[in-house]
Amino acid sequence: MNFHDPDDVAAYPLRPLGPAYEQQVTMDRAIEVRGPWPPFRTPLVHPFYWTDGTLMEAVGRSLAKGWRHLNP
Repeated sequence: MNFHDPDDVAAYPLRPLGPAYEQQVTMDRAIEVRGPWPPFRTPLVHPFYWTDGTLMEAVGRSLAKGWRHLNP
């Protein structure tokens, strides 16, 4: 799964890049990342992905799923 903020020039959908990406990336998901200061609607948002609740919930669920799979 690939998360990207449309305001972030360093992040973009990967699946349209070709068949190899389509196989590895299950979904491109646009999210609105918010930083603690006004530039959150600019390319300066990139460092704030790790504090975004939407992204962290998805990462947490994915890690939990992997843990359950490895530890039945």
